[in-house]
Amino acid sequence: MVDILTPLMGVLIHEFVSRGVDALFRDRARASVDVVTLPDAQPPVAHGRVQLVAPGALRPYWVLVGITNRVGTTHCIPVLYGEYLDVTVSRGEYELGAMFLSKSAGFDEKPRLMALGETYDVIASGGLQSLKIFGRYPSDAEIVEMRAQAPASGLNFILPPTTADIARARQNFRLTGAGQRPALARTIRPGSPTASPRLRATPSSSQLGKVKIAFCGATHTRGVRCQTVVQSGRQICFLHRWMIAKGKSVFWFDSGRRILPEEIRRLPG
Repeated sequence: MVDILTPLMGVLIHEFVSRGVDALFRDRARASVDVVTLPDAQPPVAHGRVQLVAPGALRPYWVLVGITNRVGTTHCIPVLYGEYLDVTVSRGEYELGAMFLSKSAGFDEKPRLMALGETYDVIASGGLQSLKIFGRYPSDAEIVEMRAQAPASGLNFILPPTTADIARARQNFRLTGAGQRPALARTIRPGSPTASPRLRATPSSSQLGKVKIAFCGATHTRGVRCQTVVQSGRQICFLHRWMIAKGKSVFWFDSGRRILPEEIRRLPG
């Protein structure tokens, strides 16, 4: 199998899987200074400020940043999203990578992988050099490789679904009959002993003006409401129901609160 993930991204994933959120943040909390000086930094040194940029409207909670020098030594540093990371390194060429993750919903909940990002830069400024890592959505090939290389105990973060996963879920939805069109209305003609099936009359323009289109009330990207049209009385689309059943983080758009599986069982449909 040809590796899709770069060596730097592989190190980040291994660091996260082997140590977990708690250990990484405990190490970060022990630091008495805001500027991270890499252990192998030798004069003349350079100073950089790393800015993390998630794709689209995604709002991760924290990011695991990796910095690799020319000889292949990698240092992993956890950062809260929205904060800068100031580093002191030896002047030279570096690869920088990042795993963007959501906030866990509870003590026993896993964060969700939201984006990956990598860049190359030469850090050589005597002042404070601006560096940026732009996140992007993981590709299907990367998600499949992470699944294949997961340890027997599983990953300690949730992978996003691939396009094949989404298509399969939609196909299953159609096969269950939940996505079928409603049956034709039956009309009893005056004096007729039996009912003859026929379509209801086409609504007038005034009636159409009163029709309300309902959208799914969920979001898995905070600030962006799902645009799936749902039936009257149904509040959550099938895709988000499937994601919740799989343990993925889905939130009510209006309140921002995570939707619990037991709530879904109480909803119609």
